[in-house]
Amino acid sequence: MMRKKIRGSSLILFLLALGGTVLSGYAAAGPGGPAISSPGREQTLVAQGVGEEKASKLEKIVAAIPVRALPNLPLLIGVKKGLYKQEGLEVLIVQMGSTPAISGMMTGDVTVDFHTSAIRAPVAGRPIRMIGYMVDKLNWHLYAKPEIKRVEELKGKVLAVTDVGGNVTYISQLIIEKHGLRGFGKDAEMFPTGSMQSSTLALMARQVDAALVGTEMGIKAEAKGFHAIARASDYVPLGLGGISTSTDTLKNRPDTIKRFLRGTIRSLQYIKTEKNKSEVIDFFAEFLNLSRADAGKIYLQSKDYFSPNGSIGREGLQFEVSLLLKQLGVKKEVSVDDVADFRLLKEVQAELGL
Repeated sequence: MMRKKIRGSSLILFLLALGGTVLSGYAAAGPGGPAISSPGREQTLVAQGVGEEKASKLEKIVAAIPVRALPNLPLLIGVKKGLYKQEGLEVLIVQMGSTPAISGMMTGDVTVDFHTSAIRAPVAGRPIRMIGYMVDKLNWHLYAKPEIKRVEELKGKVLAVTDVGGNVTYISQLIIEKHGLRGFGKDAEMFPTGSMQSSTLALMARQVDAALVGTEMGIKAEAKGFHAIARASDYVPLGLGGISTSTDTLKNRPDTIKRFLRGTIRSLQYIKTEKNKSEVIDFFAEFLNLSRADAGKIYLQSKDYFSPNGSIGREGLQFEVSLLLKQLGVKKEVSVDDVADFRLLKEVQAELGL
């Protein structure tokens, strides 16, 4: 059993015990260079705050992420720009699975978590709460073959989905139903692929006629002549990039969480500020391992999806909870207040005049 608190050099042993690779410094790769996570490793320390200050002046916290992806770029950029350091925090970003991330939050070894699936924990009654959001609406688009111009033309066609009962399947069906089709098994068929990357590859290989994919994958499809015929954000109020922590951390370390949220909001504002466009595109290229041209396209498509203040609408969060309950087959009532605690976020927003 893991000890309640692990600090200092013992933190490194904890990360290694999870199967991670601890990297010193930030990243050797520049824009367009290789990602620093090691293939075959599920948990990898992908970013570490660096600077001239002595470690004793900064409070170390661990942030867990599933992968390097668009929803957690504000976190990575905030570390790179020293925005968290200005709040007195040294943020260690660790790539790990959802299960060890939840366990780490329960023991206090992981301070904040960025897994989308983390919301399942409070729904199941565990002492975890959502405390903020990086992306307040989905940056997913329904891409189709060049000859398909409208959603209505998907009648009798095959759509790639990640899995049978997941959000991608639900939203894909909702989109086609909104355009008069009767859904999967009637006017369209689904082809489960396991991931958005695999769905994109299936589309580009013309194994399917359409696929709901994220911005990063969509850019690859566009390069091959495929195009978006619908935006998920026009149909559902879901967000991405939720930030969670334990109720113990909220109770015992509110100042730490407030400083983290303040750094996060400043990073979100940095991304959305037009004068920073060129530098942000460089960050996108570096963190997502893209050419600068592709990074520029993703920036233009995704900038408006990031939350301006770390919030998500109550309607969107309740929709996410309701969708999760349906997927899990749970019939009990769960409210937004059962899964989220935005009190500290609201305090920070008020202090920043937002």
